[in-house]
Amino acid sequence: MNRKGVLAGILFCLVVALYLPSLRNDFVYDDQVLILKQARPERIEDYTRFLCERHFPKLPYYRPIPRLTMLVQKALHGDWPVPYHLFNAVLGGLVAVLAFVVLEHPAFRIRRPVAFLAALIFGVHPMASSCVYP
Repeated sequence: MNRKGVLAGILFCLVVALYLPSLRNDFVYDDQVLILKQARPERIEDYTRFLCERHFPKLPYYRPIPRLTMLVQKALHGDWPVPYHLFNAVLGGLVAVLAFVVLEHPAFRIRRPVAFLAALIFGVHPMASSCVYP
């Protein structure tokens, strides 16, 4: 594995490790409406209905990808919060790695250590961490 791959792996592990304590958390806030009060999907129609629904009742949000991931997770593990939090922790790590890959691209002329640090900050910034730690 090359140095860039090693750094990407380290970055992923750092961000995920920061978010692993979230596995002890229960569902909070809007999870009651978005996850717990939703029926467990059983048919294909249960997965396509989200295309016609708002993300949250009475608010004009349309977020089909988060809705789909929540439906799939509901089908896989029901109302157990640990896999939901683990999914968000892993997603946070993947987003940080993607930021590193983009920032490290030669077109930006950003040195690899600076791109690594910037991606780490991006991955743990409150805007990103609020998706894992509400």
